[in-house]
Amino acid sequence: MTTKRINEIKKELENKKSKAFCYKEDEKFKYYRTYLSVDINDKVLFNVPISEMGENKFEEKIEAILLIKWLQ
Repeated sequence: MTTKRINEIKKELENKKSKAFCYKEDEKFKYYRTYLSVDINDKVLFNVPISEMGENKFEEKIEAILLIKWLQ
């Protein structure tokens, strides 16, 4: 994914104050997704490594912009 596209996604997530929802979890990752619009093809995925969460507990629903580091 290009830097330009990541910046576009980041801007839209900030403007909409989108929420990301955890849809799956395993021993290595917690997987979140959100959508940029009502079109299901505008799905944005975040794969958050459990090892990078530290003592922080990520909720089942979280502001998507907080996950931008793990954008897939």
